Amino acid sequence: MMMVAWNPWAHHVQLHTKLVRALRGSKILGWMFWCVALSMIPFISATAQGQEPDVQATLSNTIIYTGESFTLSIEIKNGAFSSADYPQIGQIDGVRILNRVPSRSSSYQIINGNASSSLTYTYTLMAEREGSFEIPSLDVIIDGETYTTDPLPFQVQSAASGATADDGSIPDIFIEMVFDDDTPVLGQQLLAEVVLYFRSGLEVQSFQPLTGWSADGLWKEELEGQAQPRAEDALIQGQRFRKATLLKFLVFPTRTGTLVVDPFPMVLGVRSQVSSRDPFGSIFDSFGTNLRRVTLQTDEVELNVTRPTNPPNVDVILDAVGSFTITRSASAREVQVGEGIEVTTTIQGTGNLPLLTRPEWDYPEDWQEYSPQEMSEFRARNERVEGQKSFTDLVVPSSSGRSELPDVDIAYYNPSTGRWDVTSLPALTLIARDALPQTPVQLSEAARQFPMMGGAPTWTQTVSIPTWFWQQGTWVSRVLVPTLLGVGFWLTVIVRRIRNQQEPSRKRHSAARSLLKECDSIENELFGDSGRPSNEVQMHYTTLTQHIIEYLRLKLHRPTGAFTLADAEKHLASIDVGTEFRERSNQVFKQITRMSYSPSATASQLKDDLIEVREWIDLAEDSLKRLKES
Repeated sequence: MMMVAWNPWAHHVQLHTKLVRALRGSKILGWMFWCVALSMIPFISATAQGQEPDVQATLSNTIIYTGESFTLSIEIKNGAFSSADYPQIGQIDGVRILNRVPSRSSSYQIINGNASSSLTYTYTLMAEREGSFEIPSLDVIIDGETYTTDPLPFQVQSAASGATADDGSIPDIFIEMVFDDDTPVLGQQLLAEVVLYFRSGLEVQSFQPLTGWSADGLWKEELEGQAQPRAEDALIQGQRFRKATLLKFLVFPTRTGTLVVDPFPMVLGVRSQVSSRDPFGSIFDSFGTNLRRVTLQTDEVELNVTRPTNPPNVDVILDAVGSFTITRSASAREVQVGEGIEVTTTIQGTGNLPLLTRPEWDYPEDWQEYSPQEMSEFRARNERVEGQKSFTDLVVPSSSGRSELPDVDIAYYNPSTGRWDVTSLPALTLIARDALPQTPVQLSEAARQFPMMGGAPTWTQTVSIPTWFWQQGTWVSRVLVPTLLGVGFWLTVIVRRIRNQQEPSRKRHSAARSLLKECDSIENELFGDSGRPSNEVQMHYTTLTQHIIEYLRLKLHRPTGAFTLADAEKHLASIDVGTEFRERSNQVFKQITRMSYSPSATASQLKDDLIEVREWIDLAEDSLKRLKES
């Protein structure tokens, strides 16, 4: 076994030594660079000290054609270690190993003061025959300790099946709505996924639902904690695509029959290789880059919903579909006449909890039922709705005696087993006793709390102003009042017309104040939170872009309608606003547009850009004011 000694910190020094030698023509600059590099080593070593190495194996493709080569990479990330052996690979079924000694590469970076390094060994393999195969677990020895990778399954297809000519019938990028069952029963929990397919050479930077999606006949629940989409290989009509699940929903059919699910629209930020066959080459131009906004939507999907068949002959059939535990309890078993007892039925488990209705119990005739209540506590996570729902009945006995809420068999449908599950609830015995009579002491105590009032009552008559007003004669009611109402209505119309005429001018005067207020609002929301997900930061960039467009539209007297940053840039180039303001505007427009799609957008970067936007507003106000005066 060949031992490869590799120290990330020594490697870091070697890289900087080579750079210093390259800069030896400028001795001062070289020595300054050398000093800075050496001063960072203790800090970097302290940062990585104590971190456990993370060893992962990955394949460049999981669907390969016969005769095609692909790569197996074993990456060692993080951790301070002095030596790492490359893994010894034996014979792998279905492929041939082209290099027994792997190529090696290393990287090192510092992000927000956190140092990270990686060492990667890469093997080149060639697929020899069709079938489903697996890269076995590999052992990597690091500083004398053994770390094991996970096995990697892959599939080899015939080269002939992948040679289907591209006749344009399959678009280069599209989305689909996929349900885990297209023939569910009424109330069954379904997992709906929005899946993206795209060809190699396309890179999806961002995605956002265009509008709220609602499907007639389906109850929808948003899933919590959805993971970042991960792309994997897929074959469509013998052609290789990349596939990623963008969004997931939980839905429940609320009626039987054929349900047509409406298309789900999305806007994606797509970057493609520049070529004559670029499918988006004629759409949009994001300031000279090949990043484009593409609108896609899924096709309509039909679901055939039926009712569960062969229901059992039981006392109560519950409209629950899933896997549940059902219990029933009483807050008390013995009370006085006129006092209340709470009978609570709890349904706990996973399924259509949001749609459950209260079960009906046969209470004794002398027990009155009042104000039933409902409480829900469930969450949509782990691709299912789980929790509990409670129904509480308040019952009050009207006569004394011993009564019983009889035992019942209650049934619900379990789609995972395809049958009805029956739960038996035991009887509840309820005893009502006569209320205790009040004693004279209790009556005298009540008399002291509410003493009798004495004296003769005095009546006072009051006349309201409206009554007096209408009783003063016909000239007031028939002449003065209609005249005052007419004058008031006329003044209201005049004032509203003046306000409507002045509204654009007021908006232009307050445009800068509104934009600055929006910048403060975004910064306050990000205060103290530098670890926000990139998609949330991208949404803030999109909101900021919309407010900047509205500010420019008002200031440049542009009509209401389609107006973009590109339109603003062209308009500023056609008027005399000064070179400094024009160039600064182009920089700000390009930065916020780029970060709106960047998957590496951070809250700290957004705060810096908000400072740039505020400075740009001051420059815009000054430049546009001079333009107006001239």
